[in-house]
Amino acid sequence: MNTRFVILGFGLPDELKDEVFLGDPGMPTQTFKFADNLKESLIQNHSEVFLVSTEPVMNYPANSNAFFKFKRFIDSSGVKGIVLPYINLFILKHLTRFLSGLALLSNILKKSKFDAVIVHGIHSPFLVIACLMKIFFKIKIICIVTDPPVTPKSSGCVEVQARKFDRLIIFYFLKKFDGLIVLSELFIKDNNLSLPYIVLDGFCDNEKFQSDNVDSSGSDKFTFAYAGGLSEEYGVKRLVQAAVQLDNIELFLYGKGPLSEYLTEMSSSFSNINYMGFTPPEKIACTLLKADCLVNPRPSSDSFVRYSFPSKVIEYLALGVPLLTTHLPSMSDDYLSHVLVINDETVSGIVNSLRDISSMSKLELNSLSKKGQAFVFETRSCTAQGLKINQFFNSI
Repeated sequence: MNTRFVILGFGLPDELKDEVFLGDPGMPTQTFKFADNLKESLIQNHSEVFLVSTEPVMNYPANSNAFFKFKRFIDSSGVKGIVLPYINLFILKHLTRFLSGLALLSNILKKSKFDAVIVHGIHSPFLVIACLMKIFFKIKIICIVTDPPVTPKSSGCVEVQARKFDRLIIFYFLKKFDGLIVLSELFIKDNNLSLPYIVLDGFCDNEKFQSDNVDSSGSDKFTFAYAGGLSEEYGVKRLVQAAVQLDNIELFLYGKGPLSEYLTEMSSSFSNINYMGFTPPEKIACTLLKADCLVNPRPSSDSFVRYSFPSKVIEYLALGVPLLTTHLPSMSDDYLSHVLVINDETVSGIVNSLRDISSMSKLELNSLSKKGQAFVFETRSCTAQGLKINQFFNSI
C-alpha cells in the first residue's frame, strides 16, 4: 500500500509561481525548487501526495497584494492541492494562515486518510497546525528544517519582539514532532534536540545536462558565473571585487537583489564584469552551462549557513560544470573531492582562487566536473532522497 503524505508548505503550480515572481521582490526560487523536488522525490518512490500551500511572499507593501485568496489546483505532475487564503500584513499573516490552514487541513483529514503531514520549513503557523493534527487525527508529523528562525538585524522594536516570540513558539512545537529532516546536523546539535532525524541537504534534478553539447559563452577569456540572490551577505560583492583585479577572466552574474544597482554600475565600469539581470529558472541551467566554472561565494562564517545548505551547490554539480565554493560548515566531507574550495574568503584570497582555477587545464577541470555530476546524481537525486525520506518515515 502506498504511503500518503500531506505536504504543508509552498508547493504551487507554475502559473501561481509566475504570479509570485511578478509581484514579489524576494524571488523565492529556491523555496519553489525545494518544494517541487520534495514532491517529486515522494512520487518517484510511489507515495501519494496532496499539497496544502501558501505563497512565500514578503509582507505588504513590499509585496503589492494585501490579500491572497483560496484556490484549488492540479499541477503539471497531476498532484492536487489547495492554496490557503490569508491577509498579507505583519502578524495578521501568521494568524490568518493558522486559522485557514487549521480549518482546511482538518477538513481534508476528515475526508481522506493520510499517513503523515510533512511540514516544509519552520513556519510557526504550520508547526502549530501539524501538532494539532497529530492530536486530533493520530497522524505522524515530520518537519523539514530549511530556513532557521532569525532575529532581524535592523527593524522596529515591535518586529524584533514578535520574531523573538515566534522563535519560542517554533522550538516549543518543533520538539513535539515525530521526526525532523535537516539540511545540516549542526541544527540538531546546537539546539540540543533529541528527536529522530536524518540529514538531507537537497535534491538534484534527474535530467542530466551535457555541457559538452552547449556552446561556450563566446568569450576568449576564462568565464566564471554566479546565479541567485544578489546580496552582500551571499559574498557576491567580494566576488566582484576580486574579479575586477584579473584581466584574463570574465564574471557573469544572474539574478536580482539589493546589489542589482551596484552590479549595473560595475558592469558599466569594468569590461570583465557582466551583470545579466534576472533569468527565469527554466532558462538558467542552459545559460550556466556556457561557463567554464561556477561560483558559490557564500561566506562560511555567517551563522545562518550553519543550519542551511545552498541548493546551488547540488544544482551546479548536477550541471557537470566545475564548481568553486567556500567550505560551508554544513557541507559534508563527501563533497570535498568533487569541488574546488575557496580557503581564504577575503577579496585577495578569492583573487588567488580565481587565478589558480583559470590556469588549470580543461582536461583536469572536465574530469572533476564529471565525477561531481555522477556523485550528486547517485546520492542526491529525487529518487535517492525520496527513498531516504520513506525509510525514515517507516522508522519513526
